Amino acid sequence: LSDAISRQLRLLNLNLERTTQILKKLEGQYAMTSDAFFRLYQEGKLDDRNDFIDWAGEYHIFQSLQDQIHCLEEIEFAS
Repeated sequence: LSDAISRQLRLLNLNLERTTQILKKLEGQYAMTSDAFFRLYQEGKLDDRNDFIDWAGEYHIFQSLQDQIHCLEEIEFAS
């Protein structure tokens, strides 16, 4: 079980790196952090251009990956 969790963590971290790169590109393009973007997006203060829809989706993926990684890292095994 420990090996399976380790493999899953590696996969999740690779996906997190990919998603982080996409977010950084959008942050540079629009000169704002993803946190700031998402807050404005949720408040309806931004339009629905394709980049913003994609950005919101990637941000959801980023959050989900972080949550999954955190959950797996919290698992403790009895010795």
